[in-house]
Parts: sequence; C-alpha cells; structure tokens
Amino acid sequence: MKQLSSQEYQDLFLSHVETFLADRIKNLSVLDVVVSVSGGVDSMTLLYVAHRLYCQKKIRSVRAIYFHHQTRPGQDQESRLVKEMCDQWNIPFEQINLVGLRDLSNFEFEARLKRKAALKLIKNKNEVIWQGHHLDDSFEWSLMQRFKSSNFASHKGIPFRSRDIHRPFLCVTKKQITKFAKFSHLKWMEDPTNLDIDIERNYLRHHLIPVIEKRYPKYLKHYAQSSQAELEKRPLTSLRLFEDGFALELNELNYDGVIPYMQKISSQKRGKWSKTFFKMKKAIGEGKVGPFDFSGGVKAYVIGAHIIFYTFELRELDHFIVSYLERHSVLPKKTKHTSVKCLFDLMISEDRQLLKKQIHAFPRLSAWCQERNFSFDFCINYH
Repeated sequence: MKQLSSQEYQDLFLSHVETFLADRIKNLSVLDVVVSVSGGVDSMTLLYVAHRLYCQKKIRSVRAIYFHHQTRPGQDQESRLVKEMCDQWNIPFEQINLVGLRDLSNFEFEARLKRKAALKLIKNKNEVIWQGHHLDDSFEWSLMQRFKSSNFASHKGIPFRSRDIHRPFLCVTKKQITKFAKFSHLKWMEDPTNLDIDIERNYLRHHLIPVIEKRYPKYLKHYAQSSQAELEKRPLTSLRLFEDGFALELNELNYDGVIPYMQKISSQKRGKWSKTFFKMKKAIGEGKVGPFDFSGGVKAYVIGAHIIFYTFELRELDHFIVSYLERHSVLPKKTKHTSVKCLFDLMISEDRQLLKKQIHAFPRLSAWCQERNFSFDFCINYH
C-alpha cells in the first residue's frame, strides 16, 4: 500500500470528515458552528478542521468555547493555549467558568450536566455545537453501557447528533486524529486525569481496550461499519425483485436492507459484503455508476435514480436489447419497449433534452443510439 505524504494524509482526512458531515447535514455551507474546546488533541484538531472548513466557505461561521472547571491548575494553561490558537486563526473565543465541581465523587457526570446547561444559555438560535468525540470514544461508551445498562439504545454508542450537538469525528479514530494533528503541527495539552483509572472510561481505555485491540486489531473498523449500518437501517419500499436480481431507488440504499437479498442471489453465502458495500456507497456519492463487484458474481449498476443488483454481466442484456431493436426496427419519435427481461421500461427518443446520450453499463445500446442520433433512458418496471 502506498505511503501517503503528510499533505496527502491531511487532504484525505479533511475530505473524509467533510463527506461524513455532508451526508448528515443539509446545507452544510450555512452552518454556524460553536466548537467546544478542552485543549486536548481531539478538540484542538476539531477546531482546526472547523477553521479550514470556514476558510473554504464550507461552513458559515465558527467560534470557540472553553469551559474552565476550576478544579486543577493546568486548566489555566489550557485556556491560554486555546485562546492563542483562536487568535492565530482569527476565531472568536469565549471562556465559561463553571463553579461547584471541586472534590465531587461524580465529577464527570456533574461537569457534563453543567457544560450542557451552559451551552444552552450561550448558544445562539441558529448555532450548532461541535464536540470532538471519535470512534474510540463511541466504542468505549458502548462497551461501558453493556456492562452497566440493559437499555439496548445505549449500547449503540455515541450518536452523531443529539439535538443541536454534532460530533464530526465519529468517522475517525483517535490514532487518525493524532496523526493528522502532528502532520498539521497543531499544539495541544494532555489532561492528566486521563490517566486516572478510578474513572470508568479510563479503566476501560487502559486495561480492557488494549487486550481487545491486541486480539482483534480491526475491531474499530468493524464497529464503525456496524454502527453506520444500524444508523441507515430503514425499509425498502421501492424494492423490485426479479429472477436472479433486484432493484431499488438509490435513496433507499442501505446495508441491512440490501445484504439479505444479495446473499440470496450470490453463489457464495459468505464474503466481504460490508467493506465492498460502503466502498460502493462512497463511489456512488462521487458520481460513479459501476460496475461494482460483490462476492459470488453479484454486480451492481446505477441507472438514473435506481440501482440494480444482478448475477450476470449486463453486456448480455445490452446485446439482447440491441438485437431486439434491430429485429423490430419500428422507431417513431417515441417508442417504448416494456418489460425487457422483466426489469426495465426502455425509452428511445429523438428528444435528447429529456433522455441520456450514454449509459456506462450499456455500451452497445449507447453506440447504437448515437449512430442514429437517438437518446435513451431506463426506468425500473414496478408493475
């Protein structure tokens, strides 16, 4: 695998986070962001990412909030560091002093409540709060809740959105954040309380997680994919089944809904389904149409607003359609051939503003139409 340069890694990291946000937030460019910054590597990196997005006009505004808990001397240094970086990046900075937290046995819980209450007071109506939780945090939270609670909802980990709070780093790991921060020459401070194993999350982080990581080094990757699949789970109302395949609308494409049908038509009942599926979704988001290859001879193609999954090369269907058209040779201005292979309605037309000139999955049909100055399109036959 090619070793990425520092700049390539930074570009890839920023692009990944931006795509993650764009998939979850409509009109990202009009977002007014308040970053909750502690001075640690996660929140300092998040502040820098928000700054970069703002400079690229990907979000509308950004400002920073630092909460001073007044429980340890190091917080004065953290506050100065955050303000220094805000001044350097021309980001408005505000410090909120919290009181009544010293020497509490349940400090973590009470501090979280006070921060949440303070954010409600200082946040403007149209602003959202960005926090630096990442995949490691979410996994740790999920694991901790499994030991402490029977509530299934809490086992899913930390959500991306909680009302006006967003967590843009739930698509990256702690190691990835730290690597990006080092490549970007960012400054941060380590919170000494992160070493206190009397705090539950620290006990998991220092004693249990390393054992899991040593035995299952890809645990976070699989956790991220399963969390994404759970998030996307919804019924397939547009699903159309046919012999050796199925089709559905692109806006309903989700892992848990599609995989059972893919496994039914695949010659292999086991395979790297999730990895290939999420690679395909990313590629579709970048405008690619396929073919996308899955285990057991299953292929996927995007046609207009639909995606089809089939178990033979579409070139066979491509040849079939051209042969059919040549045999019938009846082409007035608009000719409609329905139920081709029990899957498509095919429209051939001289009105090239309405229809496509070329579809990648059908090269012979594309060439046939171009030779005759026709355009064509498909829609899924749901009748």
